Amino acid sequence: MHQHIKNTITQLLKDRNYELDSELEHKSVAVHSKTQEKLTVLYIYEQKLGIQIVKIIENILIEIQVNHAIVIYENSITPCAKSGILSLISDGYDIEMFTSVELMYNVNNHHLVPKHTV
Repeated sequence: MHQHIKNTITQLLKDRNYELDSELEHKSVAVHSKTQEKLTVLYIYEQKLGIQIVKIIENILIEIQVNHAIVIYENSITPCAKSGILSLISDGYDIEMFTSVELMYNVNNHHLVPKHTV
């Protein structure tokens, strides 16, 4: 993944009060500073995200016992994979999907975007 994407993800996690716990080439795990809830960031390098990759994502979430994931993929997602992701969401997983292009720039850092607070 491009360094800009990793920087944006790091800023996104920091804004959500998550701290990186471990980081590998294709996967990062972060822990919320207050609730200790785990979140994983998965980087998919394939040009198309297909149903086989969705099954791999599910296995990773089960293996590391995490219910919240941010998935970053290159170009497109197949209709079967979209159905698979929706099925995981209906099973109780919290999955956020982003294309690599969406994360090349952190819109929250733009001077016209007000600071988001909860």
